[in-house]
Amino acid sequence: CGPVLGGILNYNFGWRSVFISTAIVSGAALYFAGSKLTSKEKEIGFQTPISFDFRGSFLYIAAIVSGMYGLSVFNSMKFGWAIFSASIVLFFLFVRTESRAEEPILKMSLFRRNGSYVCANIAALLNYGANFTISYLLSIYLQVVMGYTSQTAGIILIASPVVQAAFSPIMGKLSDQRSPQIISAFGMVLCSISLFFYG
Repeated sequence: CGPVLGGILNYNFGWRSVFISTAIVSGAALYFAGSKLTSKEKEIGFQTPISFDFRGSFLYIAAIVSGMYGLSVFNSMKFGWAIFSASIVLFFLFVRTESRAEEPILKMSLFRRNGSYVCANIAALLNYGANFTISYLLSIYLQVVMGYTSQTAGIILIASPVVQAAFSPIMGKLSDQRSPQIISAFGMVLCSISLFFYG
């Protein structure tokens, strides 16, 4: 629904409405998740409250924000490189903090003890990064070159998630019968071929 809803909001209410609506949905999700978690704790009967990793959360948010902003102004702003460099330092501080925290928001031991888990996450990062690049470039192409509105471009771009939704149950059943690694690798090969012809 992202491309369609984003296109409709941008076309009718401006680009700021996309961020405002995201903030509203995120705030509602945070409120309901917090209330459900509190009621669940009372139901189970926790004797000691769960401590929240505020330091790790702050470092994570700061690293993400400075990284994204630093990349956005890297060439246009005098100290853009310094902002991006700060994000790298903040990321390493985040990793160090999470390695020592009693209840971290991200357990570093998952990456240290399981090589398959690390490789799977790297593969997923590369795969989704490549697919997002296509959606991003197609969105610009449809609007700037073809002259479509953001609303129409969003409707056209929904083709990709529709295909994913249609094939996900089929691939899920197939992965129960065949090796998931082979199926995933074959899918990434198809994505690589399509990216080659797209370029």
